[in-house]
Amino acid sequence: MPNSDELYEAMKNDLELFAVTICKNVVTDLPVPQFHSEIYKTIAKENRVVLSAPRGFSKSTLVSKIFPLWLSLYKKSTDICIISASESLAIEHLRYIKQEIESNMFLNHLFGDMRSEKWTEDMCILANGVTIRAKGAGAQIRGFRPSCLILDDVETDESVESEEQRRKLKDWLFRACLNTLLPEGKFLLIGTQLHPLCVLSELLNDESKDWVKKTYQAYVDGIQEEGHELWPGARSHKWLQGRKGEIGTSAFSAEYMNNPMLNENSPIQEKHIHYWDVLPEQLSVSIALDPAYSDDEKADYKVAVAVGIDGNNKRYLLDYVRTHNPSGEYIDQAINLYLKYKYKVMAFGVPNSGTEKEFYNKVVEKSMSRGIGLPIVPLSNTFVDSTGKAIRRKSKRITASLQPLFEQANYLIHKSHVEAREELLSIGFSRWDDLTDAMCYCEQILQPVYKGSWADEVDYDDDREPPTANYGFD
Repeated sequence: MPNSDELYEAMKNDLELFAVTICKNVVTDLPVPQFHSEIYKTIAKENRVVLSAPRGFSKSTLVSKIFPLWLSLYKKSTDICIISASESLAIEHLRYIKQEIESNMFLNHLFGDMRSEKWTEDMCILANGVTIRAKGAGAQIRGFRPSCLILDDVETDESVESEEQRRKLKDWLFRACLNTLLPEGKFLLIGTQLHPLCVLSELLNDESKDWVKKTYQAYVDGIQEEGHELWPGARSHKWLQGRKGEIGTSAFSAEYMNNPMLNENSPIQEKHIHYWDVLPEQLSVSIALDPAYSDDEKADYKVAVAVGIDGNNKRYLLDYVRTHNPSGEYIDQAINLYLKYKYKVMAFGVPNSGTEKEFYNKVVEKSMSRGIGLPIVPLSNTFVDSTGKAIRRKSKRITASLQPLFEQANYLIHKSHVEAREELLSIGFSRWDDLTDAMCYCEQILQPVYKGSWADEVDYDDDREPPTANYGFD
């Protein structure tokens, strides 16, 4: 056990050690999760940080309570300003800092009495001369030169919905806040992404700024399965799914997955999602592929969907492949999907425009090498609507092809299709749209016909040459 002098020196350059030693009343007895350790290291080292973390995962405790306390006691910053959506919220953070200085006996043993005569609700000056202020978003900042600005949850559910409010906040951040900050000062913006167009989301995706940007989701890599929890000790899979059931997918996506949806403006809304339990016996099936050209885990998913259509032109999402596997494995998975519905499959759609021709040829080669005759249909990245208008932009063609079907309850998915459901509810606003794009591709080949009872008796020759005609589709 180090003596007081050794501990004082050790904590001086170790924010995490300081947190677990001095701030025991706000740090849980659980082992420090990896993402907390990463946050401690990042905010201590870097001068420009934009950080997004789930609600209730202690981001404010780490960044707006423990961090400024550490900075001030060791005089690493001389003028610290904590800013929240309202001044009252910022004052809560400052109140914690003052209470620690006033009543934490071990802190007083190490650092002495750090109180001064200037000790008000929204500002305090420590005995070592460090000033800490609490402000609300949009407040007057000019007139003093902070060496550290901490902006914590400065956006609200109301402010993010207004384009004008978002613009005003962004202008205030860059004109008022950054312009008053000392050149070598720290600027930390933390929060939860409440809206796809919120300032936090915009800065996290702004490649022009060479800032440190971190996004954490309640589930690592967005995989909502047991074993993928970001903080399993405090937020288990059972707890997270229970919370999701309470607040709904849309709120959970924003508050816990940092993947906000635009409910009111989303082309397909919750009320438009319908589910199938038992499939009709007579279905025609089409399969469509939507490849990605990188195997990186952060790249788009490689997708293949199987969609059935009945005699009433009602669609059923039957099954899908969604993977980051290498291209060869992905093609095998897509072919296996075909084999699953083999005698009902009318077409196997593969993109064949521009750079996608090489992928198309690989699918043909793979099917031949496996001795499987796929009913291949070339697909283009254009959707032609009922008026004959050609639509190329991805989000618009997805909307044009799928929205009418879902609104009329003519497209059903299964309750296990979690990823598909979430993509459908966030068309045009989510990072992921690969499943919905593949479903859009499928609309190029689905026809208002279905196979009758004779379908199960038909046996295709798997040794046949894969057809390359376009079956009348452009």
